[in-house]
Amino acid sequence: MCWTEAPEKAKFLRRQRQRWYRGCLETLLIHRGMLGNPRYRAVGLVALPTMLLFEVAGPVIELSGYLVRDPQSAPGVGRDQPDAKVRVG
Repeated sequence: MCWTEAPEKAKFLRRQRQRWYRGCLETLLIHRGMLGNPRYRAVGLVALPTMLLFEVAGPVIELSGYLVRDPQSAPGVGRDQPDAKVRVG
């Protein structure tokens, strides 16, 4: 059994996630000399590159994938015309 608490409002959840993301970026920036350095073994070769790929670049890659796949799925795009079609050519 475990216990977890999440923010009750989306605004607070967004702030929490922004703090986590900023902390992740700061950690990578502070320890950038360790990134990919075999001297630091698993931390330099596995943990930090994984953190960079999945925690930092992941959201950017995911968002760009949505935009490439379907421009209408981007937040705030085409919301006033729900049945609008994209015409190519």
